[in-house]
Amino acid sequence: MWAFGSWLQANGFVKGAFSMLPMKFHLFAAGMLIAMSLRAEGQAKWLYLISACAVVFVPLGGGRDSLHRAIKIGLVLAFFAFLYRESLPNFAQKALGGVDWLLSNAVSRFFGDVSYGVYLIHLLVMLPVCAWLARTQPGLSPEPRFAAALALTLAITYGLAYLAYRLIELPGISLGRRLAGGVAKPAAPLA
Repeated sequence: MWAFGSWLQANGFVKGAFSMLPMKFHLFAAGMLIAMSLRAEGQAKWLYLISACAVVFVPLGGGRDSLHRAIKIGLVLAFFAFLYRESLPNFAQKALGGVDWLLSNAVSRFFGDVSYGVYLIHLLVMLPVCAWLARTQPGLSPEPRFAAALALTLAITYGLAYLAYRLIELPGISLGRRLAGGVAKPAAPLA
């Protein structure tokens, strides 16, 4: 990825830094802590929540001001609430139920299915599209250029992400399940 980014920069497609996934590792770690709370018994789940909130404060990436940290903690609390919504008051359960429906309908599922591919592909599409538009349409004002770049980038990125999902991700998931099916599961611990 770094080599491709360097090539893009050397050929005038991009200026400055590239997207750095390691700078978001603390957010990934917070999500893993929330997921680990599902295996916790009793009050131990609260330690995972506290740990997930603490991990958000790791000084990586941008957004280190109070507003960004409050948003990140709000997201941690929201994800935790989704996992334990049966423990919440009735009005909160209903509110989360509405959000759950919004996020689980067919359109949302499609966007969820292709989201990883979109994340991986978008920059590889957007930078050449913007450079192509700048070179071929130099007289285009910023607003129409932005609209054209957005339309082209969305169409190409989602098309490629859908193909990657169908041709790479789904077969990979299927293979992983077949391979994992042959591995013996660890025995349950004795009480």
